[in-house]
Parts: sequence; structure tokens; C-alpha cells
Amino acid sequence: MWQRTITIYADSTVENPHQDISNPTCIAGAAGQNAYTVILTNENQSIAAGVSAAIPTTISTDVIGYKGVNQVNTSVGTISNLPTGINATIKNNGKKNTSIEFTITNELTTEMGTITIPIIIDGITFNKKFSYTLSKTGVGVRAIIEYYAINNDKDNAPADNQFSVDFVAPTAQNRYLWNYEKITYTDNSVVSTSKRIIGNYSEDGEHGTSITGVVNKYQVSTSSTTAPST
Repeated sequence: MWQRTITIYADSTVENPHQDISNPTCIAGAAGQNAYTVILTNENQSIAAGVSAAIPTTISTDVIGYKGVNQVNTSVGTISNLPTGINATIKNNGKKNTSIEFTITNELTTEMGTITIPIIIDGITFNKKFSYTLSKTGVGVRAIIEYYAINNDKDNAPADNQFSVDFVAPTAQNRYLWNYEKITYTDNSVVSTSKRIIGNYSEDGEHGTSITGVVNKYQVSTSSTTAPST
């Protein structure tokens, strides 16, 4: 910025006042501060899920910082609001190529959330947010396996290692026939049904229950919590 001074004189004894004009001079202002810019290359992630939990995977985001137009080193502080099922690993911390890798496990059941990532440049902390949502896609049934076991206790089911895919008939010593199903879905998740008694042994003259056949029936619906009507 340039400046010059114009001085005007007025003298009552002089008929015409006059003025002096100085030569221009340059005035240098103080240098302005460069602004900081902090970028996460991935700030929002949709995570594939099965019936109720995330499908294990890894996702990442790079951390990029600028001071003015120049890229600078960035440091990531303590990441907060991490839910169960998401673990964070910081790579190349304090450098220009800092990144964060999130490891997703099937313990993640929270449908959405926001993780706080403190990023430090020149001692100044900038809190960035990383958001995620679980994307529960349609899941079908891949296989159903029937398991059977017998014992003489109508209140307590046999241990898991006593069940077999081979049908076994109840006897006088082991009067109760137990059954459960192991269901494998198309997302590779496996669910076992509750163990229940489906038959019992009877002596001559007693009223017993016998199995003449097992038929599985299936029906689709729009609800994952309410069974269709029969």
C-alpha cells in the first residue's frame, strides 16, 4: 500500500493559500496468517451387515492437512466414541501420509454412530467426525440341519455333544427324544433353535408319543421378528 501527504496552508495575509504534496511512500502491512485445512478422505461409511451384526471387514481413511497451500504433517490423538466391534489403528502418525484403519468385527451391532478423531497440526487440535451405518441387506436361508438326542430328563436337554444328525428312537432307559435345528444363512451366520422334546418312550398300556415323520415347512414374510401366520 502506498501513501503520500498533501499539506494545505492558509495564511490570512496571503491572498491565495498554497499546498505541498510529498513524494509517495510504500507502507508494508503485517503478513497475514495462513489458514489450516484438515481433510478425511472417507468421512462416512456404510458397513454391510447380516441379520443383526456387521460382516467383518476393514475400512480406512487418509488424514490430510494443509497450512495455506502447503501440505503439512498431521498427528492423530486419542480417538473417542468407538463402539464395540470397531477397532482403530493409526498408521504413519505425525507424517504427511497419516491414515486410520478401522477393523470391523461381528460384535458391531450398533446401527449407526459417529466417531471423534482429534487431528493436531502445529499444536492446534481439529476434531473431525467419522460416521458409520449398518446396512442390513436381505438374507436368505442356505441350509437347515436337524439334530437329535435322547435322555431320561424331561426338564434338561442333553449336552451339545450328545446330539447327532442321525435320528435315534427313545428307549426305556432314555425316554425323551430331543431335537433342535442349526440354520445357516446366506451371509454365513449360523443360528441354532431352542432344544425341545418332540417325542417320548411308552411302555405297553401307556400313552406315549411317537414320531412317524418330520416335515419342515417354510414361508417368507417382510418381518424378521414376527413369524407369518399358519
